Amino acid sequence: MTGRQLPPITWRLLMGQDMRGNIAAMALCLGVVVAVTAQAASDMGVSPLEAEKPKVTQSVSPEATPSAVVNSTSPSPSLSTIKIEPVAYSKSISSTKDYAKSKLKKKFPKSWKKQYNCLNPLWKHESSWNYKAKNPYSGAYGIPQSLPASKMKAAGKDWKTNPRTQVRWGLDHYIYKRYGTPCTAWSHFKKKGWY
Repeated sequence: MTGRQLPPITWRLLMGQDMRGNIAAMALCLGVVVAVTAQAASDMGVSPLEAEKPKVTQSVSPEATPSAVVNSTSPSPSLSTIKIEPVAYSKSISSTKDYAKSKLKKKFPKSWKKQYNCLNPLWKHESSWNYKAKNPYSGAYGIPQSLPASKMKAAGKDWKTNPRTQVRWGLDHYIYKRYGTPCTAWSHFKKKGWY
C-alpha cells in the first residue's frame, strides 16, 4: 500500500465487529496478566526482569484461608521452613457468587440451582452482593447484612474485608440454622420484608 487507508467498508469485510471486539478483549487480558505478574513479583521483592530466588516471608497463621505452599530458601525444605501465604482471590461480585454456588453445590447437590435462584435475589436486595455494604440506619453489614455485624466473627476474623467469610457466615451460621434453605429465607423475606 502507498499510504492509502482502506475504506471503512473494506475494514468491515476484513475484520468484522466481533473480531475487533475479540482483539480488544485479548489485548486487555494480556495487559491485566502482565500487570498482575509484575505486581506479584514486586510483592515478593523480585524485579520482573531479574532472576533472583524468592525471599521467604513471615509465616501466616494456619487459619488463613485460602492458602498455598510457596518455595522455601533451602534445597530440601523441612516442615519448619515451608511458609504459607494467602492465595489471592478476587473480591469481585462474580467471584463471590461463584463461591456461594460452590457452597450450595456441596450442601444441595441436586437442587443447588434452585437454592441459588433464591439466594441471589435475597442478597442482591440486601447488599447487592457488596461485602462493604452498611445499612446507615440499623448498622447491618456485609453481603448477608448481619446485625450486629460482629456476629460474622464466627466465620472468620477477616469478616469485615473478606466476602467469602461473609458468604460462609450468611449460609452456614445464619440461613441454614434459622431457615434451613435459602429458598425458605427468600420466602420469608418476600412475606415480611426482612430475613
